[in-house]
Amino acid sequence: MMGNAIGFIINIVFWLLGLAIVTLILLRFICQQSRKTVTNKATVVDKQKYVKETLSKSQAPKTETLYTVTFLCNGKELTFYTGAETYEACHIKQKGLLTYKGLQFVDFTTKQKEQA
Repeated sequence: MMGNAIGFIINIVFWLLGLAIVTLILLRFICQQSRKTVTNKATVVDKQKYVKETLSKSQAPKTETLYTVTFLCNGKELTFYTGAETYEACHIKQKGLLTYKGLQFVDFTTKQKEQA
């Protein structure tokens, strides 16, 4: 009888934990979507390329390349995940207009890009 009660309590704890995680994910998504799009002058200060390999017993290994670009904007460093094309187009010390929404990169426009 005592084992059933403990099992029931453990189930409730994990159910509540799962509910809390889903709630936090939804809140973050809603906050991200409600943020305004911001455009400011910025300078590229760093860029990184990461190769991520995911191993699984049932599937062949998956390799994924992730790109980040760090900008100096209003005295703060902002790092965003970008696509390969944006990563290649950005160069250290390059100046331009950074557009982002919350934690999401939107665009980085330079004078060269505008003239093209």
